[in-house]
Amino acid sequence: MAASALPALVTLLHGGVVLLQPTEALYGEGIVLGQALAVATGRPLYPPLGEPPYSVTAYPPLYYLAVATLLPVTGPSLVPGRLLSLAALALAAALVALAVTPLAGGRWGLLAASLFLAQPAAAEWAGLHRVDSLALAFALAGLLLASRSRLGLAALALTLSVLTKQTYLAAPLAVPLWLVCNGRWREAARFSVTVLGLVSGGVLLLQHLSDGQFLRHIVGANLNPYFPTLVLAWLGWAAVVSGPLLLGAVLGLIVLPRRWLLWKLYLLASLPNILALGKEGASFNYWFEPLAAAAVLTAGVLALLLVRWPRLAAASAVALLVTLLPAAAATARVSSAAVVQAGTDRPHVEQAVQFVRDVPGEVLSEDLAIPVLAGKPVAFEYVIFTILWAEGAWSAEPLIEDVAAGRYPYLLLLGDDDPLAGDCRCFPPPVWQALQQHYQREDHLGRFVVYRFKERAELAAR
Repeated sequence: MAASALPALVTLLHGGVVLLQPTEALYGEGIVLGQALAVATGRPLYPPLGEPPYSVTAYPPLYYLAVATLLPVTGPSLVPGRLLSLAALALAAALVALAVTPLAGGRWGLLAASLFLAQPAAAEWAGLHRVDSLALAFALAGLLLASRSRLGLAALALTLSVLTKQTYLAAPLAVPLWLVCNGRWREAARFSVTVLGLVSGGVLLLQHLSDGQFLRHIVGANLNPYFPTLVLAWLGWAAVVSGPLLLGAVLGLIVLPRRWLLWKLYLLASLPNILALGKEGASFNYWFEPLAAAAVLTAGVLALLLVRWPRLAAASAVALLVTLLPAAAATARVSSAAVVQAGTDRPHVEQAVQFVRDVPGEVLSEDLAIPVLAGKPVAFEYVIFTILWAEGAWSAEPLIEDVAAGRYPYLLLLGDDDPLAGDCRCFPPPVWQALQQHYQREDHLGRFVVYRFKERAELAAR
């Protein structure tokens, strides 16, 4: 059982390596940091959509607020939010252990925590400057409190979970169902009304404070195109890398006794998260809740097997560990390469950040963390606004006009030569064409190519 801690330790160490990365380790980190910086500097978190700076705040405010409290101390930096996310992931694993301990014993609790952390989805997301780990920690805390009949605190924790990420509805659904199954109808009703009231009150307050922009950001501008084939691809991926854990969870639904009911319901309520993987841009984070519940149930199955069929339990535990080792080895290789890459990239990133800090005005950048690390907003969040443009939900004309008027004196793209001369990327095609017309290559800062806005005289001379 102690051997199962090795892959989990690799995940936490990988999260530590992410802390070393000088800029985005995954697209979106710079956006979330930029929005936390907006809060820290008194700018609105949910500004009017379609107006510069062009950025969508995709989530409710709690993670942004938590990071914003740290930024006055550290300045613009990815480290505080990454530390918060890594700590929240470790806390989530501890809560998984605490969930299993009264049901099966402490060693099985430790096994469950290790099984959860050892999953590739947890490793991929460890330490990222994203909201998911904090939302998961709140959700698991709420479930644990509910299991101990601390329903008022559970309702508060689950409200905080939803106000961290709006899709974390599985736990608020599982708890009242569990209460009903145990004949506690009145408590189920009170609990549901409490959570619904707290969340609704929070949403109404945020709608008021944002002049009606809150839901436009977290719902209206967050409805990415949906592709069912992506769900099938993700299911195939999960069958390969997390198949034994998910098989254990299915067995847990069948064979574990009634005292495991809350966690069975949580698993079932979290399964719709998997359908969300068909949304363009969805990633490993949508597996967090199903995998946490699966770790709890799989540990319960192994504990039950140990009582009835000790040899089968030992063989199952060994087989489960063996399936985790290749993923842990791959994570270790990625971490080693990331350490080297961080050392190579850091001087270039620092140079680019200083450049953006020194030049006047906003800067368009392919790496969205660069302007934010320089203390400036994300001028254009190209992925979501390209989707909105393609769907006809946003007109690129105001941005094109700003580009032509010289609102953005510089443009930073990733590349070795002259990426702006190549095929369209990052921006909607008409914006890309405007950039090609109005910018010229000026400098090269490591992996960043710097383009300068052409003055009107230069344009007229062409």
